Parts: sequence; structure tokens; C-alpha cells
Amino acid sequence: MYKCSIIFLSVLSGLLLAGCSSDNDGADDNLSEPPVEINLSRSQQDIVDSQARFAFDYFKQTSAWAGNERNMVISPLSLSMDLAMLANGAGERTYADIVSALHLPQASTDELNTLYKSLVGELIGADRKVQLSIANGIWNDQSSKLKEGFIKNIANHYTADCQSIDFSNSEQSRNIINQWAAEKTKGIITNIFEEEQQALSSSSMILCNALYFNGEWAIPFVKENTKQLAFTNIDNSESIVETMTEAKCYFSHALTDDAEIISLPYGNGTFSMYVILPSVEGQAGNYEMIYDRFIENIDYDWWIATKSQMNADESINVMMPKFKIETLCPMIGVTTMRELSAAVNNPDMSNMTDSEINFLSLNQYNSIEVMEKGTVAASVTKGDLIAISPMSVRMNINRPFIFLIEEQSTGTILFMGKVIKL
Repeated sequence: MYKCSIIFLSVLSGLLLAGCSSDNDGADDNLSEPPVEINLSRSQQDIVDSQARFAFDYFKQTSAWAGNERNMVISPLSLSMDLAMLANGAGERTYADIVSALHLPQASTDELNTLYKSLVGELIGADRKVQLSIANGIWNDQSSKLKEGFIKNIANHYTADCQSIDFSNSEQSRNIINQWAAEKTKGIITNIFEEEQQALSSSSMILCNALYFNGEWAIPFVKENTKQLAFTNIDNSESIVETMTEAKCYFSHALTDDAEIISLPYGNGTFSMYVILPSVEGQAGNYEMIYDRFIENIDYDWWIATKSQMNADESINVMMPKFKIETLCPMIGVTTMRELSAAVNNPDMSNMTDSEINFLSLNQYNSIEVMEKGTVAASVTKGDLIAISPMSVRMNINRPFIFLIEEQSTGTILFMGKVIKL
């Protein structure tokens, strides 16, 4: 079962890795390949920037909903692609709700479709040490006919497979869709239904996006150097956890008044994980209050300004815990994204089907594992259309932190999350 918790982050940027004093196999091979620059038009880059703002909204609102009980990971890219596909089938009112949530009030479906087709094509294969796959699928009940224009747009721009199945046979339908999710996420996410016996007889169609990421660090942590060290949890208790350690390396890093940030690249540097440690020194109150206040005060503009202060002039000794998180974020738009509440409670999907649609259930299933070799992460976002309503020179990451994975040249955010308890 996937459980949801939360905290925040998203957005774009740059990272540099100049070199490392440790002897890591494959490091020189990684560094010999320059990062891939993804070239987008000005209008396409504006859409990606807006997607980053959307990512902050998604993370912050989900964080407030989930509180400080569990670690969490979400995928803004997966959700935004699912919403873009849904926008193709939406009538005027619901389309306006979707693009407003995405911070794209003026964007046309053609602009959205062209951007995502171009972006996906560039992201996949940008780094031979990063396996990235993005897949889309649509299943409609035999009694609900999809419009030809919608099918054509989704097939052409999102390479989505459309299949008509008998939703009255709920077990068979769940198995078909779950097998698709398992295949597209390399067996990481195998069940995207909250209940094993969930009936699909009230559903008209299900639309999914699946995202899989497997990236090797540009400078992998040496497994033999992993130690049992203390991690301070959000409730100020301590846990002894497996902590990866890296001898002095030149990572892009910044220490500001409110946070310490480091950029840990994968492969050739096209993708990177950012780790953000909110500052606790000199602040009154417990960890929970400090972290909640930090999340409330940051946004996309803060992130851009903070990234501009990062440099790779000093070698950093990094200590980072290994971790694995699985998250189910249910009912997006009702519990987590206020801008989407009207779209999910009373959707107009008249450009997708003439069948009656009274409710849109959005759920996201996520998993991430960070270890010495690199990171493996996966996400499936499911839209169910229902016919009835339902520090410096050393950075010790030894307390709650925020992380995100992004493509560097465009700022596309694949995953983000928080670790508050180990």
C-alpha cells in the first residue's frame, strides 16, 4: 500500500561537477560526456517555467494536506502530462480550470501538445547513464465511445495507446491496467487501485501517465564507505541510519540565510538531484514549526534566486542517508489542488466523449529509492472519469530535507519530495 505524507519543492536549474578527489569507478567516463542542452522555443520554455510554478503549488498544497507524519515523493511532470491529455478532451469550462492550475491561462491545446511531444522526445535518451521512459495509456468502457479528434491528438502527441475493455468485469479490467503500470515502471508500481476489489462499473474511462527514472550518480558513493550515523527526525528524535559518505568533490553548492543547497548530478549532468536543508540555527521553535514556516515562505521565484547563488568553487564532503519512499496521493483536486476542485467535481469532457461524466478522480502513485549507485524512481498518475459522483565544506544531510530531480537545461521537474523521518 502506498502512503502519503509531504513537504515541498520544485523547479529549475543548473549544476556543475568539476571533479572529485575519490577514486570512483566510472567517474571519468561520466564526466567526459557534456550535459545535453534541450533547445525549446521561447513559448515552449515559458510553458516549462509555468509547469515549475505548478510543481511548487502541487507540492506545497499536498504538504499542507499530509502534515508532518510521513516522508513523501510526488511527480509534477507526470501529473502535468496527465492534465494536458485531459485538457484535449475538456470543454471550455474545464479546459480553463486545467490550464489555470498549470499557470497557463492563455495556452492552447496545440501549444501544450507540441511542447510535451518535443520535451519527451528530448528527455528520453539525453544521458546514456539515465534510463528514462514516459508512457501514456487510455482505457474506455465498451459502452463509452471516444471522439476521433481526441484519439488522434492523444495518439499523435502523447503516443498513447487507446483500448476499449469491459469495465463491468472489474477484476479483468484492473488486471489489464495494473499490468500496463507494472510494465511501464519496470515492476515498481504494480497496483494503481486503492482497493483490490474496487469496482469499475461506474467508470467511463481511465487515462494514465507512467514515468520511470533510473539514474547513476556522476560520482557514485563508495558502498564500503556507507556508515551507520545519526539522523535527526522532524520530531527531534534520532535514528541511526545507513549514511552514504563521499570524499571531497566539487559539487554545485550554496549556503544562504535560510537554507543550504547542493546539486548531485547523474551521468553526464543532464539530470540532477537537488537537496535542500532548511536552516535551523538561530531560529526559535521546534523542527516542525521551522520546516512548516520554510515551506510556506518559498516559491518558484525564491528557487530561481537561490540557484543563482550556487557555485562549484569549493570541494564538499557529502554525507547523505539512503532512503526509499512510496507514496499514494489520492483525490488530487479535492484534497490537494484547490484550483482543480471544480474540474474534478463537475468536469466537462465534451471534446472527449458524449457519455455522461460527473466526476474526475485523480490519483498519483510514486516510489523513489536513493542508494550508493544512484536513484530509481517511478510514478503513475491515474485519471478515472466516472459517470456517477464519488554546510560548508561539509554537507551532512542528517536532519529533515527536501529533494527534487530535474532536467537541467529546461528545468523540467520529474520528481520532488521530502524526508522527515528515517
